Amino acid sequence: MLQKKARAAQEFKLAIEEIGKALFVSLDAAPDVGGIRVGRAKAEDALKLTAFGISANNFLRLQEFLPVVSGYPLILTEKREPLEVDWKQDEFGHPGNWNDDVASFCISTYLSVALGLQNASPIPHARKFSSLYEYKVTAVEDQVEVWEDFVDPEQQMANIYSGGARPFRANKRFLKKGEWVIVPVDAQPLVSDDLSLSGKLTKRVRISYDEMRGIGGLFSRGSEKAEFVDLAAVNITCVPQKWTEEQSLALPEILWEEEPLAFRL
Repeated sequence: MLQKKARAAQEFKLAIEEIGKALFVSLDAAPDVGGIRVGRAKAEDALKLTAFGISANNFLRLQEFLPVVSGYPLILTEKREPLEVDWKQDEFGHPGNWNDDVASFCISTYLSVALGLQNASPIPHARKFSSLYEYKVTAVEDQVEVWEDFVDPEQQMANIYSGGARPFRANKRFLKKGEWVIVPVDAQPLVSDDLSLSGKLTKRVRISYDEMRGIGGLFSRGSEKAEFVDLAAVNITCVPQKWTEEQSLALPEILWEEEPLAFRL
């Protein structure tokens, strides 16, 4: 083991870095404990590992001694490998913690974590709706209008002038009965309040999605406008994403359920 060789050579900082990398790989190989970052001491992460017979106290202390280790997915190997090691000097990343006692503790604690995860029986984990499904919006009548308006509901309502004038609302096209549109879950809010051209309170469904905004706004803040349809003129279902079919998950199409008020407060 590289960490043991580094410790024997009294290169304690290097030894602890190698332990961090090894822990990164061990945690990534155990999807049941996904989300634990090396070098971040969090009680909830330590509690996850107690199910595998790992001391929460020892794991928290190990995390304090380790640098932050990050990585990226390697498509060919389908594994994540350590990419970068970062020490936070003003906390625990300094020579005061780079000694033989610390290296010995980190090695033994890492081995207990690795062995505990390796011998553990797999347990199911909850999957988020957004990782499996997307929305399917289907017209239930002919000539369902698709219009463009502001995405922000407050901005949209602020631009409804006296007399019901809607200068920023623009007709785009019409959907035929049975015609449908697939909408990514990230296109939020999916349903929001609106006023019809006659001034009646109604609800609209967003059916267009700005992909540049969906990748975190790295290249663009995203468009201020999107396309919408009247909720009363469509049916919304939730359909499995294509990749789930490739993995033979056999998920059913389900009816869309509006989020209860309690979860929106």
